[in-house]
Amino acid sequence: AWRHFASRCATAITGTQDSSSAVSTAAAVEFAGVAVALTNPGGPGAFFASAACPDVEVWRLASACLAHPARAVAVASLDAWLDLQDVPLAERRPDLREPAFAYLLGVLVDRAAYDVDDADDAVEALRDASRDVLVATYYCLRATFVGTLADRIDAALRDDCRGGGGLRVAEACLFALTAAAAPIADDLKAVSARGSASTADDLRAAVGRIVGAALEHAALQHLDAADGRRDDVWVGRFLAATARLVGAVAAPLFAAVSPRHQQTHAPLAARVLAGTLGVAFGRDASSSSSSSSEHTRVLRTAASLALKALCAARPDELWQTARDALRAAHSAAVADTLVSDDDEDDSTIAARRSVVEAVARLATSRDVAATANEVLDVALDPSLAAVVASMSAPENPRRRRHRTAATALALLESAARFATDVPAIRVACAARLRPLLEACHATFGDDAAVIARALELHARLVFFRTTAVVSEDVERERRALVDAAVRYYEDRGWATALRAVLAPGIEALATSTGGTEVLAHVARRLVARAARGPSGGDDDDDDAQPVFDALRDLAILCPAALFVGDSDDGDALFGAVSDLALARLARPGDATRAVANLLSRLAALAGDPPRTPNGTLKKKNGLEAASLSAARKTAAKRELARRGATATAAVLAALATAPSVARPALADARHGVVAAGGPPGWA
Repeated sequence: AWRHFASRCATAITGTQDSSSAVSTAAAVEFAGVAVALTNPGGPGAFFASAACPDVEVWRLASACLAHPARAVAVASLDAWLDLQDVPLAERRPDLREPAFAYLLGVLVDRAAYDVDDADDAVEALRDASRDVLVATYYCLRATFVGTLADRIDAALRDDCRGGGGLRVAEACLFALTAAAAPIADDLKAVSARGSASTADDLRAAVGRIVGAALEHAALQHLDAADGRRDDVWVGRFLAATARLVGAVAAPLFAAVSPRHQQTHAPLAARVLAGTLGVAFGRDASSSSSSSSEHTRVLRTAASLALKALCAARPDELWQTARDALRAAHSAAVADTLVSDDDEDDSTIAARRSVVEAVARLATSRDVAATANEVLDVALDPSLAAVVASMSAPENPRRRRHRTAATALALLESAARFATDVPAIRVACAARLRPLLEACHATFGDDAAVIARALELHARLVFFRTTAVVSEDVERERRALVDAAVRYYEDRGWATALRAVLAPGIEALATSTGGTEVLAHVARRLVARAARGPSGGDDDDDDAQPVFDALRDLAILCPAALFVGDSDDGDALFGAVSDLALARLARPGDATRAVANLLSRLAALAGDPPRTPNGTLKKKNGLEAASLSAARKTAAKRELARRGATATAAVLAALATAPSVARPALADARHGVVAAGGPPGWA
């Protein structure tokens, strides 16, 4: 009865496809649900899939649903093919083994191809639902799966070269291959470990054939786009699909294919991805078509992730044979392509940074004999050129120019992070960047965001970790940079200028000769400026947090600086910092947690620093606390005792209104204040 019913349903759905039946899409979806129920191996599905079943009417229904014009019906039927995997291969009918999945692969590629008249959402829904089915199909077919897709891609690309619509079919084939990339990659790794075999050779050849054909055709699309002969959505989709495939199989593919392909595919992939990035970042990000903008964002993300994977998979080969492509990719990622006053979306910024970091990491990690200039030419100079270009851009519109400079400086900092970590090229990197940073202060001295980025980059140059004694020139530059950041805060209220500089600056100066006095002077300036309150500038929304973070770091790393003063007992600065923290605690805001952390640390100075069971100093906020002399501990306890009742009341009041994220720090501060200066010492 069920077989008869399934046969009638299949006939009805087939009639719908021939436009000779009135069966609705909703009814067809219900029929697909019947197919899934009948193929469930926990029910009658095991029988219908076995050789004991005299016909395949149930599976004819599942196939009819899969081929239905409405993709929603196809999506509803996919579970039937997943359920078939639960029936052991030996127990299935012969026509439900490899032949069924070969048919399934062809239908899925056809259904996953974008059509001119179809909504993208319907295709994307089917693709999302079919990924697991494609993985199951690969496990059944293995090399046949890849070989079938290779044949279809070859035919589709030839059709596209003749002016046909083959590009959309080729893109769908690349999607199917990428969906099964994880098991394919596992097989390629296993093939490489086991050595050559006939099946292994087939898999290597088929994957290499697809990747090579896709890369070569993608290179042709770059030429067409550059000449203006072709700039449509299909090209973008194909380039994105090619990039996703390269990113998915780069490492195992280039390790498993023949030596000849190892020497050609990786450099070709780098050049194609560099060209794709040039196309993606060269498009108008403010296009009037939201669909076009979304396709461009997808292309940028796919190409940037693929280049990152490729650089990690074949760094030595790319450095030797595709250095020009790496530099081109870096240049494309930092190009200023915006033509509106709108900020870039997060995905575009992430794509830019991913490319810059991948190229810089590869270039600066070379074990080969490369000079600093050769490394920086690839790792740093394109980002450097982008900052220079932003400085010479027209002043109107001003906001666009300054935004471009801030973005370019952020990308330059990402590149410099890798360059400054290598002592052999740090000096050359600093020599390139110092003149630029000086020019930034002169050109963008009225823009908080640009100055903050410039200071962050400068801090990257001078606050490097080293076990050697730094030179007097570097020491002077460090102190001058700290002074500049504090001056921006004093004069303009730009607390963002403090973030990148004071954290490494305090750590470096705390161990330098005369550093305690310098930090005491910095603390006085911060306290004096913070006591004045917001300046009304662009950066005064809640500018206290970086100040209190810096004072907390100072109390952890160089607490002696809080007792350097002009008063007889030498504890005036400690008291001033305490008063500032208590006054700020009465104003709820984002800085509440930072204030509580500072109060907790000030209270800790009155006792012994916490230690681990093995006797080493515990770290606080990632920093190893320094200790104080007995006299200064007594001074700290005296100052807290003077403020004990006031401080406790302020912390309790803040606990009543503070956000949940700040309450643990406030509870810590309350305990510390009471323990350090509580009764009977309260005044």
